[in-house]
Amino acid sequence: MESVIIVNIGRRKQGKTLLAKKLLKNSPRRRKIIYETVSEKYPYQGLLVTKGKDLVKAIKQETEYIRIRNSDKKFFSNVCNYIKHIPDTLFVVEEINFFATAQNSPQAFEDLLRYGRHYDLDLVITTQRPHRIPINIVGLATTINFFRITHPIDLDFMRRFINLSITAQVKDLRERQYFAYNVDKDTWKKKSIPKSNFT
Repeated sequence: MESVIIVNIGRRKQGKTLLAKKLLKNSPRRRKIIYETVSEKYPYQGLLVTKGKDLVKAIKQETEYIRIRNSDKKFFSNVCNYIKHIPDTLFVVEEINFFATAQNSPQAFEDLLRYGRHYDLDLVITTQRPHRIPINIVGLATTINFFRITHPIDLDFMRRFINLSITAQVKDLRERQYFAYNVDKDTWKKKSIPKSNFT
């Protein structure tokens, strides 16, 4: 199975987490691991763990959906190292800028980005502020989904790294609407999340 890296970018409450939920539901991967921030409670199903020993126990029990909630950056790095040894996994990281920035990104996370295909992993990453995230996230992504963005710095980021010619349209997107950019094909498609999925 070919590995993918999907990045969801946009302001709060625009649909990034809803799209991540849809990707989780449709993923053929045997195991789904979601790393949440502690500032918000995300509507994912699955076993919630906050300690390393609980994660190890959940893996051994073949738990399909595992939610991790721990704001410690070292803990996040340790989880990334551990996930290298759990093949056939979809790893979702909500608000990556809590744990990795353009100036400081854990080596373990960078390894997942660069060598995820060797570990048999898929990644789904979300952020509100794309200019603050590690550049390798965008550089190695297979799909980038742009929800509504209005901040000039973030819009400039898109122009510089994605060569986006539809920046004005991104500013005017409605809730649950987004532009899906296929990096390999260099193609754009406007999409929306149906209300039936807005739960």
